Amino acid sequence: MENCNEDVLNDHTYADIGQIAVDRHIVDHNYYIAIEDNCSDSELDEVIEENDENDENEEPIDNYEAENLQRNRTYTIIPGVHNNSKIYIDNFNYKYYKKSVVRNKMYLICEKQRTKKAEQYCATTAIININNQGNHLDLQPGGHNHGAVEVDMDMPFLRQAVGKRSIAIGAMSLPIRQIYNEKIISHPRGSWGYTFQ
Repeated sequence: MENCNEDVLNDHTYADIGQIAVDRHIVDHNYYIAIEDNCSDSELDEVIEENDENDENEEPIDNYEAENLQRNRTYTIIPGVHNNSKIYIDNFNYKYYKKSVVRNKMYLICEKQRTKKAEQYCATTAIININNQGNHLDLQPGGHNHGAVEVDMDMPFLRQAVGKRSIAIGAMSLPIRQIYNEKIISHPRGSWGYTFQ
């Protein structure tokens, strides 16, 4: 029986007098499987041509999930409507509000969490590391279920400047139109979305 096992091993070059013959092992065996080509080149060309025609006629579909999987999210802080409130806007124009601060992390919620309508609710949250010097924002898994809205980045700064100037000491006697005209000089682009009426 022992002789039989050695003969089998020698026949298949797994062992060569007690040693493994690795170099002949790969050469002696055929590890490649032949695959038959059952389709002709003309059939393949027809399939490709049909798919090309369909792609040209299709309208692009908004894919929010693909956009939300981006890992390099940054944020910008703009002033909110109320005094000392802040709105965080990421580089995809999604708005967030501060929910809480725990240790060195600030938790933000999507602006759509404040809505009372169930079909418009978005459960997305984001985290900012307070100790991190960069403006990196980590989006929690799941992402947004809605599209981003273009945000006027200049108007909130004009609104904040007008608000601070109008509650300053000595400004109570000034007409609001005069304060608005003064602040437009320092924030000209903000006046496009925040007119005096």
